[in-house]
Amino acid sequence: MWDAAREARLIPPTLLIDVPDDAEITREEIFGPVLTIHPYDDLAEAIAFINDRPAALAAYWYGEDGDDFRRFLQHTTSGGVTRNDGLLHASLSNAPFGGVGGSGTGAYGGKAGFDEFTHRRTVAAQTGPRGSPTGWSAPRCWLRNLQPGSTRPSPGSPLKFGPDRVCDTGMP
Repeated sequence: MWDAAREARLIPPTLLIDVPDDAEITREEIFGPVLTIHPYDDLAEAIAFINDRPAALAAYWYGEDGDDFRRFLQHTTSGGVTRNDGLLHASLSNAPFGGVGGSGTGAYGGKAGFDEFTHRRTVAAQTGPRGSPTGWSAPRCWLRNLQPGSTRPSPGSPLKFGPDRVCDTGMP
């Protein structure tokens, strides 16, 4: 079986038990069907073990949604967390997905992904004679909906809150 798996470049699901704390595999992210098992007697011990390493792309909690889970969330850092499942957080298309620190930066997916890859810019224009205290007036700004696929607001579109600010400077 192992020879066929190696030939096909497949790695069967593997559990590693009694791995020394200083082993390289305990300090690196694992991308594959390999899981290191580290038993603990107290949740504080597990949290200390996790926090002694770089933040992971994902953390998994198998257990009740109670005080221990809340403590785990509050005292550890990871890109995402799934409770009682594997990879569920990564499959939610409208939720942000991404790592922190060495496991990646930013978020992809949903509004967070859109915001991550959107550049907002300010466009400003002088509307009156320079240096004239009476010739300058503050632009009137409001928010408008954009037409799908367009960078221009729809005529008469309703006001909305968001990054699409349209300013009327009184310029032709």
